[in-house]
Amino acid sequence: MHAFSTRWVNRFPVCTARETASHRPQVRPTGARGEPLAWRSSSVPSPANMPQLRARADPTEPCDPRQDVVMNILVTNDDGIDSVGLHVLARAMREHGDVTILAPDSEYSGASAAFGAIHIMRPDIHRVSVDGIDEAWALTGPPALCVMMAHLGILEKKFDLVVSGINPGANVGRSVYHSGTIGATLTGRNYGMSGVAVSQAVAGFGVEGQGWDEMVKGQIWDTAATVASYVVR
Repeated sequence: MHAFSTRWVNRFPVCTARETASHRPQVRPTGARGEPLAWRSSSVPSPANMPQLRARADPTEPCDPRQDVVMNILVTNDDGIDSVGLHVLARAMREHGDVTILAPDSEYSGASAAFGAIHIMRPDIHRVSVDGIDEAWALTGPPALCVMMAHLGILEKKFDLVVSGINPGANVGRSVYHSGTIGATLTGRNYGMSGVAVSQAVAGFGVEGQGWDEMVKGQIWDTAATVASYVVR
């Protein structure tokens, strides 16, 4: 099983620049014109206070006091909306946030991070039913296009994390350049979202219509989903 992550996902909210700036000590330069500058802080702690400051600096504490922030998770793949691996992965993500599926309506393996031809840049999208998932959509285009359209607001929500897979077949070595599974997460990263791409090796070899369907039926999807959940956690 291979999990490709574009960024370590932090469970805690991240402070904005404005929030962190409000906690910085105020400093101002001193010294006459032409003389070296000396920096003086209005809130430099004394050595006597350092133990107390270290005691309060708990790295497990979030920098934002809000505890009810829910992460919006976009789940996609390159094998299509009917893929069992997609459904298992989406259900595994429910413990980490609000899960929405937006996946291609058909097979797009090997699509890399392509958006597709010009005529599908205005794709059709329709709602589908996936067991255990409240919101699932199929889109007429490759996985990278699914991620881009989600970023542009087609689902009227902002996503924090893209999780792509579970792909039947390893994505390692040079094949990562051509993987639609990985291309989806790289596209999300371009738009500021973290990403995890999940692939699982298959036993044997096959292609569509030549033993592939039988081989995929033997996949133990829950194993890859468990590892993906651990990575996100």
